[in-house]
Amino acid sequence: MIFIGVNLTDSDSVQGAQQFVQQYHVPYRIVYDRHNELAQSFGILAIPTTLLLDRSGTVVYRITGEMPQVLHRALAQFVHQDSKRGTFCSENGA
Repeated sequence: MIFIGVNLTDSDSVQGAQQFVQQYHVPYRIVYDRHNELAQSFGILAIPTTLLLDRSGTVVYRITGEMPQVLHRALAQFVHQDSKRGTFCSENGA
């Protein structure tokens, strides 16, 4: 499983987002979606939105708003086991 966070707010700078990742020890990759390309591609209209995608990139589950605690805990276990801690990618994964 791969978990990727996407920063959709245009009020954040890349530097500010990097500081957030370091300060809060974010345990997964963050992508900065400066031009809202990912948001538009996946129909994200609200923050936060959580999407689970299958291997082909098809959305199989969507949560708009705060994630239920039980799902949050389950995903956190996967993220902790198999991720790079605090990686920040500046333009859509670059």
